Amino acid sequence: MKFTFITAICALALTLGVMDARAAELDEKKAKIIWDKYCAFCHGEDAKARTTIARKVNAADLTSEKIQRKFGDNREELMEIISKGLSKRDKNIMKPLKEKLKKEEIENLALYVLKLSSKDQKKDK
Repeated sequence: MKFTFITAICALALTLGVMDARAAELDEKKAKIIWDKYCAFCHGEDAKARTTIARKVNAADLTSEKIQRKFGDNREELMEIISKGLSKRDKNIMKPLKEKLKKEEIENLALYVLKLSSKDQKKDK
């Protein structure tokens, strides 16, 4: 009986681990569609925030070394920012997307941002 219970727990843990690993895979096509719809307007297509709007609202260059140091590969923190948006001194500077996107889409978008950032860092080296 103990053996069966332990085996079942191990199988469940492995299954959940595989499911979690799959959830963390980037679907670049879907992420790009979301990026273009919700993010590129301010951050630019390349995430460098070189658009007129970006300068006006002081949008972050998501490929910058400063952002890389801050987030590294921490998709959880990026997901929170994407979900809840950003405010500075009671002024909304980035709209929350939790009402517009599913959790999986937010996670995929966070992975996309990390990939954009890491691509840029590799080019610079």
